[in-house]
Amino acid sequence: EEFLTSRGIKVIASQFANSNIENPALPAEINMLFENKDYYAVFDVGGDDDGATPLGRYRSRFLAEDYDMFFVLNERRIITDNLDGAMDIFRSIEDASRLKINAIINNTHLKEYTTVKNVLDGQRLAEAVSEKTGIPIRYISGIKEILDELPSEYESMKFPIELFLKLKF
Repeated sequence: EEFLTSRGIKVIASQFANSNIENPALPAEINMLFENKDYYAVFDVGGDDDGATPLGRYRSRFLAEDYDMFFVLNERRIITDNLDGAMDIFRSIEDASRLKINAIINNTHLKEYTTVKNVLDGQRLAEAVSEKTGIPIRYISGIKEILDELPSEYESMKFPIELFLKLKF
């Protein structure tokens, strides 16, 4: 939170964020995001139905807005390492949130151990999910050095990110 705030990003998080307590609740302060159009909001609620469930509370408010709901796919996660698993999570997120996903992000990575092959394997899975759902792939996220090595056909999808890794022991 301190890192994001120092860069001008307002963080609204559950009191249980970054803890081992699983409480799918969003703070009431979120309502102001729908009322104040000065903000561009990103809801990062995790990659499964438990995280997506609280979004359903705001369904009518999302539907009244121009919103994107991304399916952020990491092929290197055990629960989304194949088409059946990815489709199960895709459907469970839509069901739990009562919202429709309208774009896919290939976010396949192994943190600092990510290779171009990992990202391309993830892209093949993202393409299979896209074909099965009819939902387009919007981005391939990754560090610039990896994205630079991808074939040129993916140029318009590249979304470079910086890796900030803080290990806790």
